[in-house]
Amino acid sequence: MRQLLIRMLTTGLVTVIAAPSFGANAPESVTVPWNQFQELYREHLKLELQKKYKPEKKEILPAELTKSQCRVIFDRSKCRIIYSVYGRRGNQNSTSLLSGNPAISSPESTGCARLQRLKSGIGILFAADGNPDFSVKFTVSVPVSKDKDGSYFTNLTIPQALSNELTINFKDNLKLLSGLTAADLSGAGGYFVSPGAIKLRAIDKDADKVVPKPDLNLMTTYGVGENRLQMRVLVSVNPGSNRTFTLRLPAGTRYSRGMLPGFAQPEESGSILFNVPDKLDNFILRCSIDLSKRTRIDKLFQPYIKDNNGKEGFFKLEQPVAAEIGVMAEGMQDDYFNPGGNAKSVKCLSAPIGSPLQFNIKELSAVKQPEVIVDSIFFCSALEENGSVMSVLSFDYPGGGQLKLKKIGSGELWRFAVNGQKSGIYEDGDYWRINLPPDRKSNKVEMAFLGKSTKPGIQGIYKSTMPDCGLNARTIIFSAVLPKRLELRGF
Repeated sequence: MRQLLIRMLTTGLVTVIAAPSFGANAPESVTVPWNQFQELYREHLKLELQKKYKPEKKEILPAELTKSQCRVIFDRSKCRIIYSVYGRRGNQNSTSLLSGNPAISSPESTGCARLQRLKSGIGILFAADGNPDFSVKFTVSVPVSKDKDGSYFTNLTIPQALSNELTINFKDNLKLLSGLTAADLSGAGGYFVSPGAIKLRAIDKDADKVVPKPDLNLMTTYGVGENRLQMRVLVSVNPGSNRTFTLRLPAGTRYSRGMLPGFAQPEESGSILFNVPDKLDNFILRCSIDLSKRTRIDKLFQPYIKDNNGKEGFFKLEQPVAAEIGVMAEGMQDDYFNPGGNAKSVKCLSAPIGSPLQFNIKELSAVKQPEVIVDSIFFCSALEENGSVMSVLSFDYPGGGQLKLKKIGSGELWRFAVNGQKSGIYEDGDYWRINLPPDRKSNKVEMAFLGKSTKPGIQGIYKSTMPDCGLNARTIIFSAVLPKRLELRGF
């Protein structure tokens, strides 16, 4: 490279020096300073090298854990878990197996894998060389606790492998109390399980069957409506829970017995006995407390379940449109409620069950709004030979939201449509309420209703009255349709 550069530079110099010897016939040439020539040449070489040796972006391939085997030896004081994990290396330097910082013993590894303590817990470091297929084996010891009901329990973690086998060997005359939602492998305590945390619970083989305690999570949603503090109690059943339990409600709570599910039985005041079916994991109980025009509740204890091992004391507020609800309690804090399963956690509040809630309800004054005036109301009335009258009233209503119309006193509503589509309509005393699409500048409202009149004779007077729907309009357009044999003589 250096010799080539010297030759090129020498040639350039000879060309520059020799050029003047041509005299007047010499071709045009450009003289480049030596320093500038060196800089241009370096840039040229740099660009050529970058094109030739441009690095390739590598796709991230994590290690593949194809299979894990967990052999558990369970006795009354401790639980030994022997992990055997098999997989294939990716292009990352490490992968995690177990979180936390457990004590391990008897570590073994093959292929490119080496057991190591990572920041996330126990993991594997991969060597650059060696067989990409690897296996690791190690033993973890965890304590076993005794519960009040005489059972023994512990928690263990299954690695995030594609296939996970769990084998349990009980000592000290113990047997499995809580069932595993997995198929038995060999009939000798072997199971296929999902990765993640598993709670194992055992009981003495000679002891009577222990009735499991209720293990349910509760969250209550509070709102205000119809002069009542309305409550929706979400009950989530955890795996292994006793499905027969009694829910205690706050004093003065009302609920409709006819609206209770078939597995609920009212007991004494403020208590409901539930016997939840096996396939049902959660349900909602709706109830309320009469406010009697009160705007303050000084002491309200939250719903709870006696001897419950689950989570209680979670609640959230559902603010109404015309009021504002404030709540206070000792130990109240922002929290998250996990309904269980694959559902996402819900942001809420929480307070100890023994700490009563204090509610303050502030009513908001309604802001007077100007009356809506529609541009035109179209009213068409058609008389049939049998005396039936079909009337259609239509208008363009500016904006969206909720429309309130006076009910039609005479006649039967036959069809109601918004923007050409059949729409729902709800009764509210002497009025109808209709929800209009909020994203339109105007909405076409049409209603057709049937009435009855006297049968038309040879001549007579036909009366048609446009109903009062409670709207103001700049223009009212009226049209009448008569049978073919009749002729309009006056209006």
